[in-house]
Amino acid sequence: MSEVVKFKNLMFIRYLGDSFFYPFLALYLHSLTFGEARIGYLIAIIPFISIFCNPIYSRICKNTNTLRNVLGIISFVEALVIIAIVFITNYYALLACIILLAISGTSHYGLLDSYSTNYAKINNINFSILRVYGSIAYIVGIIGAGYVVKLVGYKLAFIICAVLFMLCTVIYWSFKPIYDEVNNFEEKRSYKEVFKNKGYIIFLIFYVFCYGVLKANNNYYGLLLESRGIGSTGYGYIYAGCVFVEVICLLLFNKFEKKLNFKLLMFLSMLSICILCLVNGSNLPIYVIAGFCALRGIAFSILLHVNYKILVNLVGVRNSTIVIMLEELGVNILVIILSTIGGNIIEYVSYNAFYLTIGSIGVINLIYYLIFVMKYVIKNDKNEVINV
Repeated sequence: MSEVVKFKNLMFIRYLGDSFFYPFLALYLHSLTFGEARIGYLIAIIPFISIFCNPIYSRICKNTNTLRNVLGIISFVEALVIIAIVFITNYYALLACIILLAISGTSHYGLLDSYSTNYAKINNINFSILRVYGSIAYIVGIIGAGYVVKLVGYKLAFIICAVLFMLCTVIYWSFKPIYDEVNNFEEKRSYKEVFKNKGYIIFLIFYVFCYGVLKANNNYYGLLLESRGIGSTGYGYIYAGCVFVEVICLLLFNKFEKKLNFKLLMFLSMLSICILCLVNGSNLPIYVIAGFCALRGIAFSILLHVNYKILVNLVGVRNSTIVIMLEELGVNILVIILSTIGGNIIEYVSYNAFYLTIGSIGVINLIYYLIFVMKYVIKNDKNEVINV
């Protein structure tokens, strides 16, 4: 089996497993009669732990070979923790499990993106063409998981996730080294260069609020639909439709790569997030709110395809791991704040108030993008970026 096929299989299996667990975690906790405030605290634990884990993982993963081995280990540990969650209903025991889940899984996608993008760069492959297999898996998985939850329950769905994550460990450890020689990124990368790069810092602030607001929206979306009478199967179809839009966008981006306008795409991404949150905070009919979920697919596909390209232009490939982990850190800090406050806003005020709040934050970030990022970072319509 070729390495490219392994990567595609890895993306498919990893995201297929994810679709059976993470989108349903908040709903599962709610089924245990926990209120939105307590759920918010549990959800906030995951990005909080990442604040401490990301620097450690970044330090440990000095080269791609180590990175591959670490990914295999944390994928297996993550699977074991998910199995433990299946058999625990006590709040404080679940809290301990969530902490362990965060330690093993919180940095997984950041590390996987770093590993995959390095492979894609070396082999002249678009990262998005690898990542699209994960999105396709989500379409299949989220619909299947919705039916599993409805017909059998959350526990079987979570066990399926754990088995698939264990299979990912096998795939990780089957990869050959990406480089002919072991490349020690610790010798090459430079934190000083990154922090002195004003263009990157300006873009980092925008990205943190862009993706952070999107993740906060996603964290409570299942609960929002449930509060409006949508069950697990309906949630699965709505989420699958959103990811289907994501897949179409990624395929189009790959096909028309040379004609893409980074400046316009990033603007559309943030605009889509703003509209999505404000619609979710409205009293529109639920079928209208569900239809606007497609904007999530548009926004996320743009971030997946464009973000890394801008980062490479700003800081180079050798510092890519640093800047990706910094983005993860910033996003997670924001998600901690929004999840903690959001759970209390929802429980004591309303879902409308929460979504209007994060929508307003998105609007402010959109203005920031127009004033600073478009002017100082993305230089022109030829997808060039500059350091200021």
